Amino acid sequence: MAPHLKIGLVGCGVALGLHTQAIAPLEGVRIVGLCDIDAGRLQAAGRQFSEAQCFARLADMIRECRPDVVHILTPPKTHLDLALEVIDQGCHVLVEKPMAMTVAEADRIMVAAREKNVQLCVMHNHLFDPHLEKVRNFIEKGGIGEIIGVHGVFFIDRGKMLEEGNEQPDHWIHDLPLGIFGEHATPHMLYLVLSFLGPVEQVRALKNTTDLSGRTIHGLEILLDAGKNTGHISLLDNMDYPQFMLRLFGTRGVVHLNMYDLTWTVERHRKLPKTLAAMVATVDMASQSLGRTGANVARILTRKLTRRPGHRKLISTFYEGIRSNAAPPVSGEDGREVVRVLEMIERECL
Repeated sequence: MAPHLKIGLVGCGVALGLHTQAIAPLEGVRIVGLCDIDAGRLQAAGRQFSEAQCFARLADMIRECRPDVVHILTPPKTHLDLALEVIDQGCHVLVEKPMAMTVAEADRIMVAAREKNVQLCVMHNHLFDPHLEKVRNFIEKGGIGEIIGVHGVFFIDRGKMLEEGNEQPDHWIHDLPLGIFGEHATPHMLYLVLSFLGPVEQVRALKNTTDLSGRTIHGLEILLDAGKNTGHISLLDNMDYPQFMLRLFGTRGVVHLNMYDLTWTVERHRKLPKTLAAMVATVDMASQSLGRTGANVARILTRKLTRRPGHRKLISTFYEGIRSNAAPPVSGEDGREVVRVLEMIERECL
């Protein structure tokens, strides 16, 4: 049997629980070290994972624990220095999105990984959600013809903002060029939308602030020109409810994906009178949604579907690739492309 992979985790904030939940059921894997500069967070994580050693300094964790893989779960501004330190010590590295703050930083991380011959993977987890993988297979078989447009919608709900302390003036998200949209919303939407588009050539972006009923809501609209097809991303914060959806427009139909409940429906083009075609499509999509929602409930009850399945699939595939010397599921080049388009959006918003 192959030896256990030893895992170190840097950053004991919100992302830690998502990664440890994905790692816990995997065989042949052991969390050996936790690292955070915040003593309170580190102690709380240490109580939860008593088998792991706790460190305030990354260098100490690597020296004492000798991890095979290090997950970097810290704010984006820290990714470059931490990734370079991990790679220099010969550890494989999984970096949360966005991979880096700039293309130049992403290039430095990629060069270092090649020189040290270690695996570099970026946490684009929703690419591995089961319903998205099914949709991708459906589209590759010509299910809706050629993709001509992709629209993504992401609403950040107020409850999540309060839970994670995003409204605090000293929170690190305020150091990002896109603020709260640069943390999760834009990176998630970009890697999803880009996976269905060609290389993005031009970007247009518009920021908006609206005061409604004593509440300030920030918005960001992004248009992506990929030559033969286009992308559109709509982002809002401080909402009463979350949204995370994709619509894929093809020459013969539309796929609707709900990224929260992991369902998808197909709006097919029918050669019927317009009103009748719309009514038939509505009934058809309702039936699809009910069927897939019911199937997901059954899978949850039988523990065949767990929370954040994309995390587990990406992480397990990355670990398997380390053992077999296979390419990572999300490469440095993939992460770099998201950073490249992020920089284009940031320049538009200046």
